[in-house]
Amino acid sequence: MKNRFAVFIGIFVAFYLFVLWLARPPFRLHRKLLAKLPYAPQNLLITDLDDDGHPEVMAVKEDEPLIWVRFPFDKPSLLRFENCQSIRVWVLSYSSVLKALPVLTADKRLRLLRWKGKASFEPLPAFPDVPIDRALIDEGEGTGTVFLWVRRGKDVWVFTLTSQGHWQFASRFTNRFQSVWGWDIADLADLDRNGKLDALCK
Repeated sequence: MKNRFAVFIGIFVAFYLFVLWLARPPFRLHRKLLAKLPYAPQNLLITDLDDDGHPEVMAVKEDEPLIWVRFPFDKPSLLRFENCQSIRVWVLSYSSVLKALPVLTADKRLRLLRWKGKASFEPLPAFPDVPIDRALIDEGEGTGTVFLWVRRGKDVWVFTLTSQGHWQFASRFTNRFQSVWGWDIADLADLDRNGKLDALCK
């Protein structure tokens, strides 16, 4: 009698556990290895450098080669760009997918990196083909505008990122009170309503 009761309890418990297992919430963790990077990047940028409509990931770290992770949700492949250098990127999130990535060449010239079967380095619109002192990508503290600013001496050029992921010329100005590293652009706004963006510096 005790044996039959124990068997009944065992079957009941097993059935109960099976029902709980079927009714469990559908929280399943699916992990997929994207790629093994040779360094810990400062930023991972969503790009579409080949303009095929499928985003890729660009790993960025200063003083390290740029690494482009292609086809991250299929079979990842890594492309290292040894012949250019990343500029500083302060933006952690943005809604646009970068169609071109601003980089520095060995002779300190700023170029837009794209992929057309091979790497291509194109000049920026409305920017002279000269070596630069400093360039970085930042985000406006108030407006959230993603912008690229480039300094050469006291001259500064500003480009904004469009919703299509392209860089467009926004403004140029001369800073008469500039020290070497003593200021940054905090945001962009058209303060005098002349149709051109003004830089708010800090």
